[in-house]
Amino acid sequence: MGEATFYEWLINEKHFSHFAAKDTISRCNRVKRMIALDNLSYDALALLNSNEEFKSCSKYVKSQLRRSVALISEYQEEK
Repeated sequence: MGEATFYEWLINEKHFSHFAAKDTISRCNRVKRMIALDNLSYDALALLNSNEEFKSCSKYVKSQLRRSVALISEYQEEK
């Protein structure tokens, strides 16, 4: 994933603020560290759901992390 192009896509296509776009990229990087993958896709959700660190997160954080994976997957499908 090119973070700069993903960032621009979030701002231009999804109308995210600069802060929200950076936060989404940060969450994607957190998910990558949790599941030890370099690229995220919808397949990453299964790995994420079975991850012990993820299981210990609050419902709110889990939702944010899942949404970030969905967004990066959508971005990758379009590119």
